[in-house]
Amino acid sequence: MQYGVHILVSGELVPILTKDVKKLMREVDTVKVKGSDKPMKLYTVDVQVEEIAEVTDRFKKLVIKDKKRMLEREKFVLWESLKRRAMSTMSVFKNDADFSDLRKNYNKEFNELWKQSYDAYISGDWSLAHRLLRDGQEICPEDGPTKTLLRVIESMCVRPGYSAPPDWEGWRSLTEK
Repeated sequence: MQYGVHILVSGELVPILTKDVKKLMREVDTVKVKGSDKPMKLYTVDVQVEEIAEVTDRFKKLVIKDKKRMLEREKFVLWESLKRRAMSTMSVFKNDADFSDLRKNYNKEFNELWKQSYDAYISGDWSLAHRLLRDGQEICPEDGPTKTLLRVIESMCVRPGYSAPPDWEGWRSLTEK
């Protein structure tokens, strides 16, 4: 996992998301994949799965056939509610204890710092991006996208300092998955 995230989303998907769901997305890189002519943005939704409480199976006592039927019924009711706009995807997320648990360590200060460092990275101010990414690493030392961009900057920069390569266009070729 190059970015060290559990969810990696192509920029092609983001335009069809609702405004509220887009707010959950964090842009983590802009890359050109092998065989493609145009750069693609990559996003993640910050979640933490390491400390998730084990979910108990509320249908534990049912036989498999009945369990499948109950789950299919729940899925149908949820889908119909979404189609009728009786509820939104965001309201489902906000009211879901498991989703809240996944996002419990979301850090607003880190996210603001990430936005600044990512903007500096994309615009080619790698010296500023490097400093801000290091500051962000103090807040969230295990953040995968931070580690990835630091590796990119440190391996591709022009020395002395952390200057972007002269041909930097705001994206890089992705050489590994």
